[in-house]
Amino acid sequence: MGSIGEPFLLSTYTQPKRHKSTSTSNANTKSSNVYASQPEASSSKFVTVAASGDGVHVLDTSTLHPAISHTLGPQVTFACPAVTRTKHVDSTQKCTTYAVIESAPELKSDERGRTVWRWDDDPLGSGAASEAQKQKQSALFSHRIAALYAHESLPDYVLLVGDQGQVTLTDLDLNVKASHQPVNEGETLVNAFIFSRDSCSFAPTRTCSRQGAVLVLVSTQGENLIIQSLSLDPDGVVIPLGTSPISSFKGTILLNISCSASGLLTILESNGTLHSFLLESPDQDSIVVNITTDPIHLRSLTVIKSTQESSSLHFNEIAILSLTASHVLLAGVTFGAAPEIILLLLDMQYSVVLASHTLNIPSSVSRSKKQGMQIRLVGGRRDHDQALLLLSPDISSAMANGASDAATLDSSARSSIFVVPIAVPKISTIANAMGRASLTAKWLGQTDSQVDAPAGDLDSSQNKLLNVMRTAMEQKRVDAADRAFFQWVTEHDASTAQKPSYLSHRFVQQILEIVFRQPKGSNATSDIPYSPKVVRTLLEKKAVTSGMLERGLLSALRPRHDWDSMVTALTSVIDIPEDDVVSFLHEVILAQQKRQPAGGEDAMQVDSSANPDLPSLRKVLSLIVVYPVTAPAMRLAIRQQLKDAEELDAILEVIVQWIEEWCSEDPRLLPEQVKKDERGITVPIYTSKPMTDLPALDKVLAFLQILLDSSALAFLSHPHSQRLIRQIFSLLEPEISFNDSIEQLRGPLEPFAKAHAKAASDVLHGTQKQDPKVDWRKRKKAAHEQAAVAIGVYQVEELVL
Repeated sequence: MGSIGEPFLLSTYTQPKRHKSTSTSNANTKSSNVYASQPEASSSKFVTVAASGDGVHVLDTSTLHPAISHTLGPQVTFACPAVTRTKHVDSTQKCTTYAVIESAPELKSDERGRTVWRWDDDPLGSGAASEAQKQKQSALFSHRIAALYAHESLPDYVLLVGDQGQVTLTDLDLNVKASHQPVNEGETLVNAFIFSRDSCSFAPTRTCSRQGAVLVLVSTQGENLIIQSLSLDPDGVVIPLGTSPISSFKGTILLNISCSASGLLTILESNGTLHSFLLESPDQDSIVVNITTDPIHLRSLTVIKSTQESSSLHFNEIAILSLTASHVLLAGVTFGAAPEIILLLLDMQYSVVLASHTLNIPSSVSRSKKQGMQIRLVGGRRDHDQALLLLSPDISSAMANGASDAATLDSSARSSIFVVPIAVPKISTIANAMGRASLTAKWLGQTDSQVDAPAGDLDSSQNKLLNVMRTAMEQKRVDAADRAFFQWVTEHDASTAQKPSYLSHRFVQQILEIVFRQPKGSNATSDIPYSPKVVRTLLEKKAVTSGMLERGLLSALRPRHDWDSMVTALTSVIDIPEDDVVSFLHEVILAQQKRQPAGGEDAMQVDSSANPDLPSLRKVLSLIVVYPVTAPAMRLAIRQQLKDAEELDAILEVIVQWIEEWCSEDPRLLPEQVKKDERGITVPIYTSKPMTDLPALDKVLAFLQILLDSSALAFLSHPHSQRLIRQIFSLLEPEISFNDSIEQLRGPLEPFAKAHAKAASDVLHGTQKQDPKVDWRKRKKAAHEQAAVAIGVYQVEELVL
């Protein structure tokens, strides 16, 4: 299915005061405060970090501690990520680290970006740090270096890529062995990607060596984007594999470009449009670039807002990372009053969001209205089990808003590196894409500037109603909006005999946006005009989905205290996320705890006089128990939002009440009466007394299992929870014994149940003829054997998507 785990902090670094940013047209070539790289092999646990103003550190992700550190001082900055090559020599581990120096006290101005420093270290710490510092080697090259690689597929070489597309191969001691110059002059490198030959699926088999690496260079020349591919064999021979220009990005600002070993090339424009291309080798001689799918449009991110305001403040607050042939990891900042970092796993083939995860912006980054944040994603691992998320203050945005240099910025600003665990499907399937519409609608589809545009698929009466309601709500005349809506609905209800199909998805979405919109000048929640009657009517007609609103239906209803609509939504809306469901439950529990009297047996009763509209916990929980949810997502939501043992006990007490009511029912093995229905089929009739807010026992037990799985440690550490769990066990144990006893009746009664089912089927569909090839004696023998062991017929179904 694909998932994004909880990111964990790897390290933080202080923002250097003298570090300045160079302003260019592409976000990929802007200098950064911190760089990171990780090897392709999944067995490696090292991450190499180059922090400007600090030094070069090799971090161990298993211990979250540095294995190797080279502190270089506050005046040393870097031009690109540093790399580390690890070798095993005589049962010992040796690491060689390379870094491109942008500035240092001992460097001349013309040597910046052309100098590479090298260290040999023992990660086990057998050598002193001062000795390792003395062993530093330095090499100067003829061109500026924009990318540095010590790839595992080229064990005897170090690869340097220049800022104009030059390629230089050196040995491990940084002696030049081979070079390659770009075909066209005047190119500017945007990004470079290297893949091992055995993992690269688009490498041509005729011209490319079976070993070595494949290098993909993305450059700009004028208004064209140029994709160049090179083959690097283990002997240091560089073979061009083809050059493909892309001219569809003339006059646009490209924020991010990423490429995967499967050939997926993704390009992100500043307006939030994400394009996907595929590198292929149809003739097995060269590599070409082909368009795979239509571009997708991002929404609800700060980069979209910057485009609308003609500002580049938030252009660096987004990053993409191509993973497979159709999957992309995206990191951005949500637009709103409380911005957060959002991580999305996208399936480009079906244009859906497979998984998402939100992360609070670290306060140490010092993001403000005048200073944005820089986000970067670093991949490289072959199995795509983790990515690195780099967060740092965006100096370029601060300087554009009046800061003369980085020294005027917040001195406490820091850069952070997170490790993001991810699980990515190997291929795209429609089975993984199904059921992701609500999550996709929140982040993909229309841009924010298109939301207020008139819908072209609405008729004149619908557009007229929308205009009337929009004007009335802006003027805070809710009654006028209600009258217009109900008059329109009455007219169409009278002319529509079947389901109200006139309430189309786009039309209802426009109505909800008008009803929930906050007019300018409305600050307090009580000052916001809102029509609960319109919302409740749409919910009762089952015309609303949670994905119609940007932050979900329940999140929009909660600040307006429309509890009745929230309860109705749990019975009429089928796509409410598990987080919103548990959040609603959490709010009801907190409200009940504030109202319950101190002590007493009736402490669980809600004081309805304080808020008569607030539903009871029993009622809300009965709706949630039967609501269609996925167990893993529900467990995660409960674990994140219901952490207090007293809140969990409130849920357990309601479950105990339900189980007691079910167990108090007398077992009935025979129906009260038997009669024939309208088709002449004999059916049993069971009568039972109505029970309010009592879900089916199987639903209660399924929810109880989710609750126990998600909060087992909290229950074990709380004495009252243990008593409730033991009480549940004492109630269920006799029922389990009773079920085991009556299970023995299944075999003898199975023939009668089948005979009744066959009689009902014959009445509905006619008598089915038996296969004459099967002897009646064999059928009778098989029926007796099946009844004796009480095992039904197994059935295997195959679903081909």
